[in-house]
Amino acid sequence: MEVAELLTHLEGNVVDGQFRLIRRLGGEGASAIYLAEADGGSPQKVAIKLLAADAPDAEARLAGWYRAAQLSHPNLIRVFETGHCQLDGGQFVYEASEFADEVLAEILPARSLTADEARAMLAPVLDVLEFLRTEGYAHGRLKSSNVLVVNDTLKLSADCVPLGSGERVVRLGVYDAPELARGEVTSAVDAWSLGMTLVAALTQRPPEWVRQSGDDPVVPSEIPVPFAGIARSCLYVNPAERSTLRQIKAILDPEPPAQVLGSAAQVPESAVHETPSPAPESEPSAETPRMVIPATALEAIEPARRSSGAGSLKSSLIVAAVVAVVAFAALMVRETEFSHRSDALQNPSASSAPQNSQPTPVAPSPNIAPQTAARNVKPAAGSLANSFGGTSTGVVKRVMPDVLEAAQRSIRGHVQVSVRVMVDAAGDVTSAALQEPSKSSYFNRIALAAAQQWKFARRPAGGTWNVQFEFRQDGIDAGATSE
Repeated sequence: MEVAELLTHLEGNVVDGQFRLIRRLGGEGASAIYLAEADGGSPQKVAIKLLAADAPDAEARLAGWYRAAQLSHPNLIRVFETGHCQLDGGQFVYEASEFADEVLAEILPARSLTADEARAMLAPVLDVLEFLRTEGYAHGRLKSSNVLVVNDTLKLSADCVPLGSGERVVRLGVYDAPELARGEVTSAVDAWSLGMTLVAALTQRPPEWVRQSGDDPVVPSEIPVPFAGIARSCLYVNPAERSTLRQIKAILDPEPPAQVLGSAAQVPESAVHETPSPAPESEPSAETPRMVIPATALEAIEPARRSSGAGSLKSSLIVAAVVAVVAFAALMVRETEFSHRSDALQNPSASSAPQNSQPTPVAPSPNIAPQTAARNVKPAAGSLANSFGGTSTGVVKRVMPDVLEAAQRSIRGHVQVSVRVMVDAAGDVTSAALQEPSKSSYFNRIALAAAQQWKFARRPAGGTWNVQFEFRQDGIDAGATSE
């Protein structure tokens, strides 16, 4: 019997005298994953990875499992045992680890993740990858089948490869960085895999890519910001061009301006890619965001896995949502205070203005950063403002959207949003709605918030205006026409 066939009929066997195989969960070729339990009737579920001992990368995989067993991180699968075993006459290497309740690869056939779910997934994944980097390792096998959930906590599979080790990946897939074929192991290989995994999570499949072409993968246009920018920055064939893990985290969660102005210089990207064990920034937090998939998607997952007593990813998003809301609320308080202080310094008389002269307040979006540079309001030749007559006749006050720098850098070409506003006799906006939204909910939201603060010339009957914004990497243009 060939190894591939043997691996499908091992239920009831005991691995290394400790773990009884209960049910095959997956695998292909010379590898398989089984649900097992400690021999003797222990209720603890264990995942057993089996790989034919004569597979080209068997010993390298075993060494990686052993190394991972020595590491401890709240978002890294715990490894109980590793070693060699014999089952039904076949020789294998194995790893016994925590059993995952859910696997991202099982969710994606049902549907893609939402933007909130992708954010909740990225935060702990980045924490693990950065932890491994500070320990002198790359994960090396990041992909959707290795993004797991154990007891409502997102975790990565227990894999790690020493930075600069020269280990080569024998069977390369799209998730594997091109340089792994040459044995070049840096933290940049994890950036590539992260970009592929992120695209797969948001579109149900990794981007199409022909390895032999030498071209960079094309990130699908429907991916929203900031994820499109993150994916593009990860998926360069040249590893030196990819974003570092720290830079990716900065795009995902930018610091408030008050902190950015006083922050230290960034660590050079080359130092992260080339130095195996840089000093750690801080200990990883035990409180991590969770990934969650709604119950509608869980219904499409393999019934056998769902009926094994596994928990649901659903509760994990509740934690992530609470954490995100609290964090963004704190961020907005700091940003608002910073903006008010800046306004007071630049215009001391503003603080003495009467209360009733202030524009109608608009509830801020937690993702909106204060406007910090005039570059965002400078119209260019042929811009929207020019096409509407320069300052748009009848417009008394224009308020430009506040854009996070990371979001603006992610723009390719331009993003246009049109907002229809109802104006009263005094020229104040009484209501606003998206007239022609863009594909990005983020730019739609900040455009809508800005349009509500515009002021128009007095008219006895009020009126309706169409406010248009054009976002580009080099700035924002805006104008309005009366309907």
